[in-house]
Amino acid sequence: MNFSHHRALWVMVLAAVVAAGGVILWRERRTALRWYRRVQLPRTTWIAWHDPEPVQPFRANADEERSGFVAFQRPTLEPVYERSVPRRENVDSTLSLQVTRDEYEPVQVAVHALRSLSKMEVGVSDLRDDDGHVLPASQVVVRMVRYYGAQLAQERPDLFAVVPKTLEVAAPIDIAEGHTRPYWITVHVPADQPGGHYRGTATFQHGGGGAEISLSVEVIPITLDEPDILYGTASLNTLRAIAQVRPARAATIAQHADIIFRDQRAHGMSSVSLWSGKAYEERDGHPYLQDLELAMRLYHRYDFMQPMIYAPVNLLKTNKLDRAENYRRYDAVRHGSMARAIATYYTQRFREERLPGIVFIPVEEPSLRTGISWSDAPDTRQRLARDLTHAMKEAGAATGLTCTPESVRAAMGDLDLWIVAYRKFDPTLYAMAEQAHAKLGIYANTTMMGNGTYFTRFLFGYFVWANHVQAMLPWTYPMQPKRFPQNLGGRGEGALHVKDGFLGVDGQPIPTVQWELSREGIDDAKYLVTIDRLAREARADGTVEDVAAAAAADAWLASVRAAVEKDVRHYTFADPDTLQPMPQDGWTAERFEQLHDEAGLMLQRLLAIMRHRVN
Repeated sequence: MNFSHHRALWVMVLAAVVAAGGVILWRERRTALRWYRRVQLPRTTWIAWHDPEPVQPFRANADEERSGFVAFQRPTLEPVYERSVPRRENVDSTLSLQVTRDEYEPVQVAVHALRSLSKMEVGVSDLRDDDGHVLPASQVVVRMVRYYGAQLAQERPDLFAVVPKTLEVAAPIDIAEGHTRPYWITVHVPADQPGGHYRGTATFQHGGGGAEISLSVEVIPITLDEPDILYGTASLNTLRAIAQVRPARAATIAQHADIIFRDQRAHGMSSVSLWSGKAYEERDGHPYLQDLELAMRLYHRYDFMQPMIYAPVNLLKTNKLDRAENYRRYDAVRHGSMARAIATYYTQRFREERLPGIVFIPVEEPSLRTGISWSDAPDTRQRLARDLTHAMKEAGAATGLTCTPESVRAAMGDLDLWIVAYRKFDPTLYAMAEQAHAKLGIYANTTMMGNGTYFTRFLFGYFVWANHVQAMLPWTYPMQPKRFPQNLGGRGEGALHVKDGFLGVDGQPIPTVQWELSREGIDDAKYLVTIDRLAREARADGTVEDVAAAAAADAWLASVRAAVEKDVRHYTFADPDTLQPMPQDGWTAERFEQLHDEAGLMLQRLLAIMRHRVN
């Protein structure tokens, strides 16, 4: 073979390689695009979130000038920025709240400095009603907003802003002239607190003066019903390493887990969604998973009401992320047997210990071509989902899947719970899930890990209630050492006092604004289901007046439901250019407050009927 023949052969080989590469690249074009977006250096754009321009400039009065600041209210859905200025209509002499038993209710009040203030402190007194009952100051927590530099959306890697992010326990702090510091005053009403109107004061004191504002809390003497909705944060990895570390570290993990489970329950979560560890052990012929054993004890301790979700993806080698656990290490015989054993034993254990149940997710997000190598079949993880889900279902377990409308078909016949991504949540899913006799849930990750306000409260409350969505499980819980917000670029102020990467000076997780607003949304749903129950009871065997009150409640509930779209993708509650939180479709901060007030009045009317019937 002469030189020209060799050259021709090499040209043919090279052409074949290029062609094959082109075919692979085209097939994997979405993966390639994601890779390109990760490795490229996008042009970073920092934008400024700010208030709308005021109709007229704010002018302080003489008392405000003497005190050196203006304290003004703003709904918790409306962010307060470092350079926000008061509006006269928001400067009020009284902070008013309406709260039920065992409910947490916040009010946002901001301090705008007319001159530089030294060591501003905010506190609250005991509150008393006319009968001498006391709502102690220990049931009220004052937190200050901290500002962080943040990426505004995963799909916008170039866009950043300084945003109100965390709520640390208020400490003495300086406020520069012209700057504003927002505070959230959150009242928790004990479960046995007598109903009535309680009054006290909120005090604002700095080195050169101070002021007081009246604080009024109306306690409605009822504990709200819990919705039949599985609320939680997906893939909580708190206990993942507990079986693989030394005893001292394991004790710290267990302590943190106790704090986190308590915090989850205090924020209205009815379930916990756990991401498994890697260690599989058997004792007395049964599986023994140290992370799950501890989680069961904590589930008992904090009285979770819905089934636990457990994703044994690290045990079964089905984790979506190659760098954590490669699916190529999956062994059908070994891991299939392990899945059946875990499903059989722990389903029985939950039943014996009178826990609400457990749902297993053996594979996370088995979409085509995601979480796998380019050279493997695109449906590799879907086949794993099909086989493992079927095995666990045959073993008597309840099963679930984080999925899309396409990937759910891989295991549809064996699934009890579909948890569908927000961006793929098509309204046709309602009928699909019903026909498959499965519960339907949603994971809208930006409700928890984003920077919105309206979006979080609306989805956790009105959206899931109005559309009978049975689970709300966004990824993930941000108050963990490896998930705690980072002050990107050093642009914001970041944290003031953080211990162990996520705890505040009170030893509790430092909440994000979104975490607090998720509880507000859950409380909205609690009001709605409680009103619905009381209306049904009033109608059942009541007087004409009772039936009329029930009809009024039904009409009100129907009007709320009618205002909610079925397609969750319709809602963004954000400016399309800046992603700054904003109202949508008339769902303003004022409307949320109005509905809360109307719900309170409706509740009191129905309670009065029930008390009258008892007497």
